[in-house]
Amino acid sequence: MLKKISVAMKVQRKENKKKEVSVKAPSGYHWMTERGRYFLMPHEGEFKPHKGGSLEVPFKVMTQHS
Repeated sequence: MLKKISVAMKVQRKENKKKEVSVKAPSGYHWMTERGRYFLMPHEGEFKPHKGGSLEVPFKVMTQHS
């Protein structure tokens, strides 16, 4: 059974010129990168590093509506 994903994920701001925030995956999940897109994937126990998998990923910040 999948755990519920909290809408309010912890976000840590990075101080850099690219204006990005680093977003941690909720407990029991990790991020998967596929063709430049991010997906959440559940895992049991501790996260085991593997190709395309990460506990934290950078997201660009938009400062204006397009």
